[in-house]
This record gives sequence, structure tokens and C-alpha cells, in this order.
Amino acid sequence: MTALRTPEEKEEIMHRVEMIKQRSIELAESTNLAIVPTDSATATNTTGGRPAKQSPQLHGLAARPPKPVRQTVVGSSDVLPGPSSPVLLPAAAMQLQCIDPGEMLRKALSKAKIFRDVIGSNEGPQGQRGATSKVVPEQKVKLSLAAMKSAREGLQAVDDLKVQGRLQSKAAVEHEHALLTLLGTSAAVGYAARDELLEDKWMQQFDIIQPIEPAIGATIVQAELHNSDVERQQTEEWQGYLSEIEQYRGAMDELLRRMKAPDTHKKIRENVSAMVPLIRTNLGFCHETMQSIRSLLVDIHRLQLERQVEAKGMPEVMARLHELDEAKNYRGDDVAAAFSALSQVVIESICPSEAGVALTPQVVAQHKDVLEDYAEHFGRIGLKLCVDVAALIENDCDDHIWRSMLDLAQALTDYRQCVLDLTSSVVAGKREVVTSPSATIEQLPVPRASPRPASKHRKPVNRAAEESSLVPAPPAILSDKRTLAQKQADALLKSIPLERSMVNELDADFMLIAKMLGRDTSSVGSMMHRSGQDAAIAFTFVRASVRDWFARDRLLQTKAKLSPEDDRVAQLTERLQLVDMIEQRVRIREADALKSDPQPRSPHLSRLLKMSEVARVTSPIRLPSDHDNGDRGTLFEIRIDHAPLSNGKRPAPWFVHLHTAEPVTADALPTLGYKAFNAVHLKTAREKNLGKRWEMLMRALGHADAKVHRSTIDSALLASLLHMRSGVKPHSDSSQTSSGACISLP
Repeated sequence: MTALRTPEEKEEIMHRVEMIKQRSIELAESTNLAIVPTDSATATNTTGGRPAKQSPQLHGLAARPPKPVRQTVVGSSDVLPGPSSPVLLPAAAMQLQCIDPGEMLRKALSKAKIFRDVIGSNEGPQGQRGATSKVVPEQKVKLSLAAMKSAREGLQAVDDLKVQGRLQSKAAVEHEHALLTLLGTSAAVGYAARDELLEDKWMQQFDIIQPIEPAIGATIVQAELHNSDVERQQTEEWQGYLSEIEQYRGAMDELLRRMKAPDTHKKIRENVSAMVPLIRTNLGFCHETMQSIRSLLVDIHRLQLERQVEAKGMPEVMARLHELDEAKNYRGDDVAAAFSALSQVVIESICPSEAGVALTPQVVAQHKDVLEDYAEHFGRIGLKLCVDVAALIENDCDDHIWRSMLDLAQALTDYRQCVLDLTSSVVAGKREVVTSPSATIEQLPVPRASPRPASKHRKPVNRAAEESSLVPAPPAILSDKRTLAQKQADALLKSIPLERSMVNELDADFMLIAKMLGRDTSSVGSMMHRSGQDAAIAFTFVRASVRDWFARDRLLQTKAKLSPEDDRVAQLTERLQLVDMIEQRVRIREADALKSDPQPRSPHLSRLLKMSEVARVTSPIRLPSDHDNGDRGTLFEIRIDHAPLSNGKRPAPWFVHLHTAEPVTADALPTLGYKAFNAVHLKTAREKNLGKRWEMLMRALGHADAKVHRSTIDSALLASLLHMRSGVKPHSDSSQTSSGACISLP
């Protein structure tokens, strides 16, 4: 489904735009008439070898210092710098050296006059569209692109001449004014012509007006593109339209940047500012047109991929592509209304209408949230498509399907970014922060101290004497007959007031218990809940912190110093039992975290083996590879099944992939030295079939850092796995295996 503007709505907008456009064209005409020569008599004469008069459009252009061997005439073309000797220059450098900034400026201003004469004469009264046109839109496009190129070259020439000190300040301002006007006007005219051509194409190819998601007004028209019409389209043609419109956008952006630049002359800013509304309006329309094309490209690539996978017989891919097709209708009317509202905000900010009604910041923020969710939904669908389908494409090795998938991923990324650009262009709508009333939070009443009644006739009091009379006499000091070990035990028991009832009530949760004992748990909490945190690193820190919080080592040492008959031994023993319960809870949390880590490493696997949390290790099986020869190959896989999680669920298995340098059988793997393997790495079940093609797809979706997770398995850990799969405990001495010795079974 694609939202459309009604003809009445578009006519209203274009009426406002054409009024601005007419003022801009009048500005361009007046500017060019003041600068560009109107007859050939004032133009530079380069015939006959006689000194030419300086043309009006180059007034203020100073000559370089005259050469001593040749007398020059000020204002003549002879004074403009010629090319240096080309003997030692490459062809490209020689060509650049031959282009003189003065000549480049002369050509640019001449083309500005041509563009003004052709386009100015083509405009009807008051610049109305639909008037008799002397120049067809295709010619306007070509003229505009050429004029934009000339304007940029002229602006660069002005900058170069100013650096060389060959252009007076007043002349530089006039020339820059004329060229900026040419740049903006040609971009606006070129885009308008291309937009007119595209409207005709939409009508001829799809029998609809150009489909654009935003729509001004309450009416939202929905149009469905037929698959047969979409399949006839050529992606290269529509990509070319995008590139062309991108040139118009670039020219308009450059004009706006120069207008905002602090070094831009005040006169230029004042004179060119009249066309700024036209530029901004066309920038908004450029965005809508590009969004329509990008949406069409998504459909083109999706249908192309559908036809290929259907012929190949890949139902899993077809299911994902159908989900992508359904994603176009995600949040239906809410998305259409959001497009309409944000487009209205943009247009009304540039071309205000009397009937325009400003939306509140809260409403604008809600619409932005809807479109951001819509864009992210496309991102999630694309990511899911790549993750679930890339493995099939990787194994299938069909280059046509792979290429189509990559094109679709890029189209999805571009369309998603186009929607996000619309939301970011609307600066209004910052959501107000609404604080929750304090009454919703239950608070304990704070007791107030009762004020002492003031005495009207207070007598001076000897406070020191009064306070001293209230202080009781210190008790008699009793002799402490405890040994040093007993004193340490008492202090330790007091500092760790663990009780069985408390530990049972809190289910031995080490974080809650530590907080109740006044321990600082901020670092541990931050590490455990940090996004992307490595579970092995996190719980190494957690285990060390728990041992420190509850002083296991000190409890053991203190208990060992006491006599077995001491009553404190029983108390210390109970504390150690409670600490064991807490550490057991840590162990359960650690095992769950290690098994669930999306990017496990060899320390994860080593730790789980040590904790006896690995349920099964299968014997190696051979996977298809390029160098297979009978039962010999170079790629093998070991599956690792974990013990269930604490909630009873079965975690996803891990896989170890072994790449050998030479083809071998699976049974021969335990007899190989570690150096016989090109690579041994750990992968998850989700990524075990993914490779470099998946990484390229993810990058096409905008995930520049996408990479299939692979963790290297060292020789000692590999030996443990190969021994465990046959029920034999691994050797404790791994010094030989790390040096590349044989890791064979005993």
C-alpha cells in the first residue's frame, strides 16, 4: 500500500511553490542582466591577435604581472595565465594546468546567460505550470545539469582567483551572486522537469499519480502496485533517477550551506535569500520523490528474488519474503497519518497557508515515534531475512540468488534511512518530560522532632556542667581473656551477620544479601547487566566479589586457628554453609549466562567443562568442502550439547568446526597434531552455517561491523573435547599438545 496526494492537494502546494519560484526567476533575471553581457560587442574578442576589451562580466579581474619579454594590455585575454610548459607533466596534470580560472569563470558566466535566456523565455506568465512550453522537460533536465556543473566550476574559479589576488572584492561578490543564483535556479528547474517526467511515467507504467507516502490534508488515498507492473521495471533506470535527483539535492544543499557560511558576503546573503524558500520546498519534494523510488526498488528486488527462489525450490526463503511483503502494511493507517502529518509540518514551515493548522509538539513527537518504529520494523525484517536465509544461500552457492539478496538488502537499508531522514528533518515535536506524581510512590512517614517549648525567662545555664551531670560514669574495665584468634573470630562473625532464615528467605540471592549487609554492589550490577558483556569475564569478577563480600577465605583461616572445642567453630561452620549456598546460586547464574552468551569463547567452554555443565560431545562428522575425496575431507564438525538451564529449558548447542590442511577421515582427527589444522573455532547454532556472504549482506543492511562470531579453540581444549566424546578424561598435561604434538587417544 502506498499513500498518495490528491490532485487538489498537490495543486494547492504547487500554487504556493510557483509563487516563490517566480520571485526567484525574476531575481535570477535581474542578477544576470547586471553581470552577463547582452551583446557580442562587450564580449571578449580573441580574433586577429589584437588585445580584446574586458567583458563586463569579468570586470575586476586583474591580470598576473606582465612577462618582461612581452607587453600586455590590461583587460586583455593575453594577461590571463597560460599553461606552464607541459614537457614534464602527465596528461591529466597538463589538462588541469591548461584550465585557467579566468577562462573557466568566463565560460560559466556565459552559460549562465544562455540558461537564463532559454529557461526564462520558457516560463509562462507568473511562472505558471501548464503554460505553453518552448523547451520540453527532457531538454530542461539536460540544460539544468549542465548549468549546475558550470555554476560549480565558476564558483571554484572565483575562489581560485581570490586566492591568486586577481579578482577585486566587489567583482567577486557580483560573480558569486550570479553563480549561486544559477546553481539554485538550475537545480530547482531540473528537479521540476524530472518530477514532471516521473509523474508521466507513474501514470503510464502504473496508471497512478506518483506514489508518495505523505499527503497534505485529511484525505489519504491508497494505491496498490501490481506485481506485473513492478516486474517490468528496470532497476538501472530507477537508480539513474535517484542519482540525478541526488545531484539536484546536492546543489540545493550547497547553496544553503554557502548562505549559512560566516564568510559569505552580506550582499550575497540578502540577494539570494529570496530563493531560499524555493530551494527548501524543492528539497522536501526531492525527499518524497526519492522515497517513492526507493519503495519501488524494494518491491522490484523482492519480486526478482521471489521468482528465483521459487524456481529453485526454497520454501524457507519464500516465507521470509512474504513477511517482507506484509511489512509494507505495518501499522497501516497510523503510518499513513504520520507521513501526512510530518510532511505537513515540513511544507507549512516553508510555504505557510492560511488554512494551515499547527500541530502540538506532543502530536508531532507521536508521529515521529510511529515512523521511527516503522523504519526499525523494516530493519528488523531485513535482519531476520539475512540471518535465517543467508545460511541457505551460503550452502546453495547460487550466484544469481546471492546477488539479488544483496541488492534487496541494500534497497531495504536505503528505504529505511529515507524514512528516518524525514523524521530527523522535522525539528519540532520534542516530547515534554512528564514527571509522575510523587503520591504514586509509597513513602514511610518521617517522624518530626517535637519542638521544645520556649521559655520566656530563660536563665543562663552552665551547659558543660549540665551535660557532664547527664553522662553516666564509665563502667569498670573488665579484663579480656580471649585469645587473638577468638577476637578475630568474633570480629569476623560480627562483620558478616548471615542468618539461615535470611538466606533462605532471599533464595540465596547474592546481590540482595550483599545489599542488606551494606556491601557496594554497583560495579557487579553494572557488569552483569551491561549490554554485550562477555559472560566469562563478568562472572570471573562476580565470583571474586562474592568471595570478598562474604569472606570465605577469612572464615576458613579463622576456623583453622581455633580449637575444635571452641563454640565459635560451630558458628563459623554455619556461616561457611550459608556462603556455600550463596556461591551455589552464583554458580547456577554463571552456568546459565555462559550457555546463553551469544558470542561464546573458549573460556566459556573450558569453564562449563570444569563445572560439568556439558551433557554431550559428539564425534566429529565430515561436512561438504571443496577438497572432498570419498570419505576424506577438510571440514569437520563437533556438536556440544549443554545441560539444561536452571529453568529447565534446553539451551542451544555449540559447534566446533575443524579445518584441516589436507583431506583426512573423521576417525583420523584425534591422531593429528594441532599444526595439521588450518583453523579450529567455536560457533553458535545460529551462526554455524553463516560465512562471508552473510557478512556482506549485513553490511548492505547498514551493519558495518557485522561479522560471524568465531572463537579459536586451542590444542588443550580440543584434546579435551576429542577425549570426552569417547568417554575418556582429558590429559592434565597439555604442554605437548600446545607445541603441535599428537593429540591422539591413549
